[in-house]
Amino acid sequence: MSTVIIDVPFDIKSVLDGLVDGPFDYARMGHALNDYGDSLAISEQWTRIHNGTHLYYRYMARLIELANKPGSILRASFGYRRGIVQSFASCDVVVPASFVSLTVAARPVSTLRADSMPNKMWDAIFSYLPHDVQLGSRTVCSRWCDILTLRTHVFLVLSLPDRWTDIISPDPDKNLVTFIREFALEAEIDMAAMIVLRGIIHVVRGFRLRNWPVFPYNFFLHLCTNVESVIIEARGVCMGCARPPAVPCPFLLPASVTELRLIRVSLSNYSVEGMLDPNGRLERLHIESVDEGALVCWLLSSLYALREIVTLLASQYLPDTISLPPEQRDYVRASLAFNTFRSAFISSPLPAKLRYVRLDLLSDPYGLQVQNSVLNMHLEGGFALIHQLFQTVLGRGQFDMFVNVGETYPLQTCVCNLEELDLRVGTQYYGDVSYLWPGMSSSLTILTIRLPEHHSGGFISNIDLGGLNVLSLLTVITSYRGVYCAMRTVSTWASACKGCSSSTLRLELEIVSLMRICLGNIINASYMKKCLEGTAKNNWAGFKGKMVLVLRSPDWFVHDADHGDAVTVVQALADDVGLGLQGAECLRFHGDEQIL
Repeated sequence: MSTVIIDVPFDIKSVLDGLVDGPFDYARMGHALNDYGDSLAISEQWTRIHNGTHLYYRYMARLIELANKPGSILRASFGYRRGIVQSFASCDVVVPASFVSLTVAARPVSTLRADSMPNKMWDAIFSYLPHDVQLGSRTVCSRWCDILTLRTHVFLVLSLPDRWTDIISPDPDKNLVTFIREFALEAEIDMAAMIVLRGIIHVVRGFRLRNWPVFPYNFFLHLCTNVESVIIEARGVCMGCARPPAVPCPFLLPASVTELRLIRVSLSNYSVEGMLDPNGRLERLHIESVDEGALVCWLLSSLYALREIVTLLASQYLPDTISLPPEQRDYVRASLAFNTFRSAFISSPLPAKLRYVRLDLLSDPYGLQVQNSVLNMHLEGGFALIHQLFQTVLGRGQFDMFVNVGETYPLQTCVCNLEELDLRVGTQYYGDVSYLWPGMSSSLTILTIRLPEHHSGGFISNIDLGGLNVLSLLTVITSYRGVYCAMRTVSTWASACKGCSSSTLRLELEIVSLMRICLGNIINASYMKKCLEGTAKNNWAGFKGKMVLVLRSPDWFVHDADHGDAVTVVQALADDVGLGLQGAECLRFHGDEQIL
């Protein structure tokens, strides 16, 4: 499928002049944006999106202008869909008819001292509360209003109930998904109007979209100039007409973003690198239970992809054998903005700023554990994401088909300076994980591995940690039944820092049982000692630091007898002169609370 370019110039002025104060017309906006997009080449589209001159931003600016007029009919029309959604979502506070209108209670509240709480605590609370609930907290009394006016705008949350699929669309001609999208866009216009009216463009630091439709061009993130944290997540149960929120193309985050979290969302038509500004400063990346998301493969199913590219790539496995005809190669480079705003950065990349990555590919956006027992002939899905994100040999090979010699890509997701990794994958990925370490062998100092309880494919029994040269803090989290698999992973730790007294090994065993599990019959001091000693497998690097064995029960209490068994094992390791540990201790937790 190729893009059709219209020869007749698109008349932006007539579109904007046609916007008058009246009920919001969702279809009209969609048609105008589609016609405008068809009139531009891909390179020109990316240029206008990046510099903020795209019709979408000008259209939204005009709607905000109309919404902020006294007695605005446009703003009044937002109340219809909002009322239907809010009547479904139970709330303990009175939700205002609009984000702008609030009535502050005259009665002072002396028993709740809002001014005694640190701002960081308010920010943590408001990073989860929907924005209409945040505003409701200011109506407690005038004192609260004075204190919280700015705090309630530091982190803006747009949220739908987890059971939003139970909402009944009032329009028989529109399905629920269409109704919800229209409601969400109206809510975004209303919130943007509030931001402009109150002059708090520079105050907003973060956005959380929870079960919320994601629209292209993301007007909020271009409106607010100091956004640092962006969280897109789905927490509800996906069933019936519900689908995970999909991050559309184009969707470009501002350069100010330092933290990005994508949880249970679909990236089947886009990629993480594609949504990041090349001049950005991303430091923390959290990817959990996403669909697709590879840096290259999104092109294969995107709006602009050519059928010939799909056929060519699907028939290949070894990345270095893939080659594209010049015309198609130029098209791919244009789709990635290589000849527009990314041009200068792929030739002279900025130092990599990414320091922390959490990657969880155990389950899909629907909450189901991903199974894969078949050896695929080419990289796809989570395999493509993991190889391209960490720029393994296979991952870099896929970039060679469109990246010229001397160019660097990806940019913001480069892991060469990564310091901390939190990894959770199914057993089908165990053989691929060892390919990740060379790219960060000299920078990764903290590693957390969360082992799955059930087998989900693959032929490798444990993760190999060989190649992590400066790793000094290793945490392995598993079910108590997986302690032997965890220790086999520990035995492959070959870092020179492993023998330093400052190194730390933290082994967490999760126990989901009300009864005693006889832990003494499961963990064995002699086997654990063998895994901590230096062998040929780990370049004779024995562990000499501090070992912490944690017993954690999320729902129940760890039985005293099981805790006693664990203490006995840990004490035996600590007293072993030949092993020479700096220290060893056993802790037990109920959830996040330590039990002494």
